[in-house]
Amino acid sequence: MAVIAENEGSPRYGIVGKSVLSEISGFDIARCLDVLMSFHALVNVAKRFAMLWFCKRLREQPYSLYRKFNQVNERLLKITPTSDVARAPRSLKERSDYRGHEWFHWVVEYSIPVLKNLLSARFLNHLSFLVHAVALLMQNSVSKSELGYASRYLLKFVTEIDQLYGPQHVTISVHLLTHLSASVRDFGQPWTHSAFVFESFNHDIKQFVKSSNGVALQICQGVQLKVALKNLEECVKNDMTSSQKDFLQKLKTSNHSLVSPHLVIGGAALLGQPKTISLTANTIRFLQIGGVDCELKSSICVYDRCVLNGELYHSINYSRDTRQCNYITLLETGEVFCVEYFLVAQDCFVVGKIFKRNNVVKLCTQALPHILVLDAEPQPELKCFPASMIQSKLLSFSLDLSENLQARIACINVLQSEMLT
Repeated sequence: MAVIAENEGSPRYGIVGKSVLSEISGFDIARCLDVLMSFHALVNVAKRFAMLWFCKRLREQPYSLYRKFNQVNERLLKITPTSDVARAPRSLKERSDYRGHEWFHWVVEYSIPVLKNLLSARFLNHLSFLVHAVALLMQNSVSKSELGYASRYLLKFVTEIDQLYGPQHVTISVHLLTHLSASVRDFGQPWTHSAFVFESFNHDIKQFVKSSNGVALQICQGVQLKVALKNLEECVKNDMTSSQKDFLQKLKTSNHSLVSPHLVIGGAALLGQPKTISLTANTIRFLQIGGVDCELKSSICVYDRCVLNGELYHSINYSRDTRQCNYITLLETGEVFCVEYFLVAQDCFVVGKIFKRNNVVKLCTQALPHILVLDAEPQPELKCFPASMIQSKLLSFSLDLSENLQARIACINVLQSEMLT
């Protein structure tokens, strides 16, 4: 294709000609250079498709969403992310100022649910191939079969752009998507070596600087202490007492903790003053089913906030933080759980309601592994589980598909692995 592009003098599927590196003997340019997915390929593709959908000049095209822009924007702005997401969704009117991670969240997590029933089905199904492939490649471990699936999805996404949008939109960034599976096979998942990690660490570096004198030395000493603390933890983690573990945890989270915990039990740190609730016969019944010993008690103390494994969770009743949704969680059983409150008996427990999977609503033909479609409301029965059963937070939001049809979307944050702990 490079030779054809050079001879014809026009780009061919995003390729304009041969690179001088291709003339090096034994050098495979496609295998020896990594694709910087987050900034060079995926972000540029996301920008191009946003332009195609929302551009006034293309409003007569079958894929145009220009006349539905306000509906798309309204759905997007209703999303309340978890604390793992650095920035809440911004208006699509500000998309020219979006950063790389914002485009990533838009494509991988927001786009399919937000565009459901607004973008024509064939174009939405086409987009789902990209979303599914990137979600597979961002997992902590990727099998050979998943690499194969991702490669086929990306190839199908790229080849169909020619038919659906026109050959002029098969740019070099689009072409690079076909190399992502090979990049993961040769270099590892994108989050293991992307620039997001270095950008995030800039915040830690700034925290090491306490004065204007000897800035470089302060940074070096701060990094040395951080590394030494990590090495020390590895050496003595099996011999530490509970109080020593608590002290080490405070050292590691001192820059991020907003308040001191009211109570620490096991791996859970409960924040804020507890509230007392009376125990009815029904409450005692479901608490006992969950393993709570409360037979001789008439009341029990509950909390709205809890830190588990360094992650902040709060109950649906916690009203002081309306900008984040940290109460929709994924349990070890695979069930989606809405937190009502935390309580302490012989251990830390969580009480809430289960969301049932919605098997009627299909977002697209692809079964996306990181996006769950749930009933609009949780089941009415309260359930109780050990807090240790909480696996992760889910980015969750309500979706009005029509006047009479609502659903709740729950997304696993596939960028969570990029954050420094």
